[in-house]
Amino acid sequence: MNKFYKVVTGTASTKDFKNVTIYGVVLISEGRERRKIADISTKREFVENIAQTLNSQNVSEFHFRDVVEDLVARQLTV
Repeated sequence: MNKFYKVVTGTASTKDFKNVTIYGVVLISEGRERRKIADISTKREFVENIAQTLNSQNVSEFHFRDVVEDLVARQLTV
């Protein structure tokens, strides 16, 4: 099966900030979007590293969310 993870860009607003750029990751499989986490971080390089890790480790779509959550949690403790 041909699958890969890539970074996606979106915007979000809070009561303090308007139109903040946020980055997420989407899983593309068989030419279609299968899974997506749209709002991981405002730091593109961090999310690019997550996508690279998901691709290099060939992470299953069933473990996608758990692996992303683990990588984000690891970043928060640094």
